[in-house]
Amino acid sequence: MKKTISFVCLIACTFIWGTTFIAQDTGMDNIGPFTFNSVRFFVGFLTVAPFVLLFEKKKINLSSGPVTYHVAGEGPPVLYFHSAGGIRFTYALDELTKNYEIFMFVTPGFEGTQTHKEVDTMPLLANLAAEFVDKVIGKSCDVIGQSFGGFLSVWFTVLHPDKVGFLVPQCPSGFRPKDIPQKPPSGPEEMRNRMFAHPERIPLGEKTVEQLAESRKWSNYYHKSVGLDEDLVVRLPEIECQTLVLQGTKDGMMPPESGQLLSGSFMDYAMPRATDFCHFELVTNEVPTKHNPLGVKGVGEAGTVGSMPAVMNAVNDALHRIGAPQVEMPATAEKVWRAVQERSGI
Repeated sequence: MKKTISFVCLIACTFIWGTTFIAQDTGMDNIGPFTFNSVRFFVGFLTVAPFVLLFEKKKINLSSGPVTYHVAGEGPPVLYFHSAGGIRFTYALDELTKNYEIFMFVTPGFEGTQTHKEVDTMPLLANLAAEFVDKVIGKSCDVIGQSFGGFLSVWFTVLHPDKVGFLVPQCPSGFRPKDIPQKPPSGPEEMRNRMFAHPERIPLGEKTVEQLAESRKWSNYYHKSVGLDEDLVVRLPEIECQTLVLQGTKDGMMPPESGQLLSGSFMDYAMPRATDFCHFELVTNEVPTKHNPLGVKGVGEAGTVGSMPAVMNAVNDALHRIGAPQVEMPATAEKVWRAVQERSGI
């Protein structure tokens, strides 16, 4: 919600509320209290109704069905994926709207919306979000996701990297270690106690037990559990954009271990050993090189052999960019100079 429009609404409500006290002194002499209150509320409704219409949920029809979304703020676009608890207008989101335009994508099934028959997995949901970005935002944007939404934001980035600027998954589900099981919270109070380090500072939300159960049903609809999604884990190396992972050390929903770097060292990998291979025979196929009189190739520090062709490729790539012919090894200063002059026609 834009602050300017919010301020106008506040002024309108204050004006109506204040003037009715003045009107009450004279109006009550001619009409009864019930009639007066009815007129007051009707006038207030007519005044505020145009502003209410500005803030109703927006909806767009995509290839598989309608999608609901919220928009707030001004600035560069940010795509926000909500948690399994549904849309929550938090203080952090309010702060972001001061500098960004936030597009809050409502996952089909949540907040009373209809599911899409053809969209029932996380990858398919990510594809739906990509279509949403194309039709609503119209360009690449930064992506933020919380919990279930963080899980979705990672899938979205893997499948549609061209649509993502920066990625910020907050306590994403889908990466829970197998040896750390989770029991679903019994209700809003237990969920609050798990989510916050100081739950006494956070008032209970308006979500009822039934609403939370409904939200959890739809999160499980797209992924059967919030455990480890191995299909996604193996594709994490495909993410090339700048990524900031936020993980709470006292988060009772997504444990800190979920944010453990999966590629921290070779100790985290099942490195192949001799016992993992089948039997094979070694065959020598000697092919002398034609680039020196002896026909020998590099031995010993074999890792340095590839550096020479890499440098030559770089030199010839630079010459190609200016239209100069390629040069052969060794790339002496004279050879490069003559190639440049040949391109210049000198």
